[in-house]
Amino acid sequence: MFKIRSRKPVPGTVSNEGICAAIRGKFQVECVYVAGEPRLIEPHCHGHSHQGHEVLSAFQVGEGWKMFDVSKIVSFEIRTDVFSIRPDFNPAHPGMTQIHCCAE
Repeated sequence: MFKIRSRKPVPGTVSNEGICAAIRGKFQVECVYVAGEPRLIEPHCHGHSHQGHEVLSAFQVGEGWKMFDVSKIVSFEIRTDVFSIRPDFNPAHPGMTQIHCCAE
């Protein structure tokens, strides 16, 4: 059992405006993570992890929920396709200590 704590975005702390623009617009993104193949993701939440890393919580189409270390994203292309917020999305993301932006 875990306790869900509410975390609201902190105004003026966004460190990656491109990621937050995709989240606010609910745009799908094609990205390459580390040296892998292109992935189609639906970015839902951006912030910092308990370890202090800048992270992105996203639903990877065909795979499921993933937490991406932003420093390991090699390319990030915002598409025009719009997604709906996943019903199992938790806006009080327990894996983040600070949230910059979340899908609403």
